[in-house]
This record gives sequence, structure tokens and C-alpha cells, in this order.
Amino acid sequence: MAHVILACDKFKGSLSSTQINQILEEQLLQEARRRGTQLTCQSYVVSDGGEGFLAMIRSKARSGNLHQHQLEAPSPEGKPLEVPWIQQGKHAFLESYHVIGNDSLSTDKPLNPLYYSSHGLGVALKKIAQHPGIEAITVGLGSSAIVDGGLGLLAALGAQFYNAAQAPIKPHLTQLQHIASLTPPTVALPTLHLISDVENPILGPRGGLRVYGPQKGLKGAELNTLEHDFAQYWLPLLARAKSNGALDSLGLPGAGNLAAFTQQKHGGAAGGVGLALGAFFAVQWHQGANWCVNYLALDKGLEHADALITGEGCFDTSSLEGKITGRLIALGNDLCKPVLGVFGQREPSCKMPLAFERVPYQGASHAAVSDRTETEAWLREVCLRLLDTLEQLLDHGDVSKDIKQNNNQ
Repeated sequence: MAHVILACDKFKGSLSSTQINQILEEQLLQEARRRGTQLTCQSYVVSDGGEGFLAMIRSKARSGNLHQHQLEAPSPEGKPLEVPWIQQGKHAFLESYHVIGNDSLSTDKPLNPLYYSSHGLGVALKKIAQHPGIEAITVGLGSSAIVDGGLGLLAALGAQFYNAAQAPIKPHLTQLQHIASLTPPTVALPTLHLISDVENPILGPRGGLRVYGPQKGLKGAELNTLEHDFAQYWLPLLARAKSNGALDSLGLPGAGNLAAFTQQKHGGAAGGVGLALGAFFAVQWHQGANWCVNYLALDKGLEHADALITGEGCFDTSSLEGKITGRLIALGNDLCKPVLGVFGQREPSCKMPLAFERVPYQGASHAAVSDRTETEAWLREVCLRLLDTLEQLLDHGDVSKDIKQNNNQ
């Protein structure tokens, strides 16, 4: 009897973690029955803070005291949205993707992140904070469409911005270079737990703007301008963080300079909104993939499994920078378990011997193939090869001595 863990992240723009796991489990068990192979599967809905975060919370707490709510907030384009959030006792869970993600944008217009705002996320946090009994909010930061550094979010929470002459400035990306000072938010928020799906700072060669900005529609010249203008914007936020004693919660004890502030480990998450929140509110940062593994007790589940199947729409260098797929591969390696990967596409430099990808690597976009019907058909077809591979691996008996070497190739 072989027991397999299924823990696939989303194929962005195509299928969710829940859908992919369901397809694989159904097809693997069907084929195993046909062959007379004894197989059991256990599925985990996974998210490192991006798309699917609330689905993961719901999957873990099916029988708990969980209540689902809706609130209204503006999209990055300013259109009204119905935004879901979850209450469990005195704790609230919010997925930023539902209010500042690509799914909230108009589908008939080209991406234009210079004109998108995080204002709606600020509105959502304000409304949740005003809900009776809420003492903490866990926010999944990831899969966002915005790059405004939390400018709109802070304005929604009551902050005001001024130029050198102390004239008010509209909270818009085109005005970043003119910001000289600000008044802090007037809205009180409870403790915020920020689940970051990346380990990138906001600025620099591996910063959130340069790594994820092109996926959101930013062009080269726009990136250069934004990086320059953001340096001006972060100065008053750094000053407030220092005066508020917030540098410790940002992971920057004793580092009161702009370079350290903009290199904060998770600052690139969701276009910098977490860094903005951390300058004014009590925040606790959590590395998203580790938080997911601990929340779901995935390490315990994998200890009792014979193999792990994971995957995502695009497996590339960024997948190894704090993302859930890279963390799961490392976990399988640590536990000496075979790890099989299913991907829409895989960057050639990301070596993985037991990997199956649908199309050759096509570059930066994580939505490798958005056609849901064709992707589902491919997943069903690849299950034949997955089962072949599993049978070959497990027929050898104790394969643990070979796993670490194979997973590291």
C-alpha cells in the first residue's frame, strides 16, 4: 500500500490548488484501481499567502468555529468589489488577492499598474478592525496587481501626504517624487500577522519591483522611474517607523537608514503594502511557505507518506525564494521522500529529475497556460506517467538513500 501526499499550488489564471489536487487524486486512484495497485492519497490545499489563502484556511477548519463574511471595497481601479473574509473566534483572515489581485481587474483592458491603488485593502482592513470582537487580522500578502508601496492603503486609513511646501498631495504613484512628509493613519488596527509569499525586498536587482513588476505590466523605463521615486516616498515612512519604535517588528533593529529599510526581507510582498503597514502598526511577519507548512502540519503528514506530488503554473527562480513549491520540495528532500512535480512550465535552470511540464519555458509570466480545459486534460493524462514513476520508485523498497541526491540534482 502506497500513500501519496498531493500539495499543488495554483496554476495561475487556470486552476486552483483545490482543483488541481482533486483532478490528480481522482485520476490517480482511478488508474491505480485499473492496474490493481494499492494507493491512497491525501490532499492539502496550499498557499504561501497569495491566491488561495482563504481556501486553505477553510480546508483546515471545516469543523471549527469559522464564519465567512463579505465586505465592500474598491478594486485597484476603483470599482466596487465584494471581498470575502473569515472570522474564527477573535481572529480574522483576509486574502489580499481578493481585493488587489489580478482577478479584481477589468478583463477588457491592458494591465496598467501605474494607475492601480492599494486603497481597497486599506478599506477592507478598516472594516474588519471595526467588526466586534476582532483582536488580530492575518493577511495573506501575495498574487497582487499593485506596485504602489501601500500609498493608497495608508490614505484609506487616514494618512495624508504633503510636499516640501506643506501642500496636500494626492496619493497617486505619479506624485511619489513630491512627497516630503505625511501625517500618520487615524484608523486603529489590531495586531496584524502578515503572511509574505516572497523573500524579496522592495528595491534592488532582486527587489519586488524588478522581479514581479514585469508580471504586473511594468515596463523597463517605468521600473527605473518608480525605483527612483520610491526612494523619496520611503523617507518619511522610515522616519515614522523610527519614531514609532517599529524597526524591531520590521526585522531592522538598530538599522535606521533608508538602505536597510528598503531591503527589509519581505518588503517586496504585494507591492510593498506590508512595509507601509509595518511603519505604523503592530505587525508580525511570517514567511508564507513555512507558515503554510506549520498551519497544515504538512511535515507530520509527509512523515507518514511514501511520496509527495507538488506543482504550480510556473516553476522558476522565484519559486525558490520563499514560495510554497520550493519549500515543499526542500521538505521532501529533508524527509528523504520522493518528490514529483507537475508544472505548466519550468525554467531550465530549476533542475528537478521527477518533473513533468506541460509546455516549454516561456519566460516571466506565471500564467503559463490559461486554458482551463486543456490544462485539466493534460493533468489527467500526466497521471499515467506519475503512477508509472511512483510504481518504479516504490518497487525498489527503501529508496530514501537515493532521494536526497535526486532531489538536489
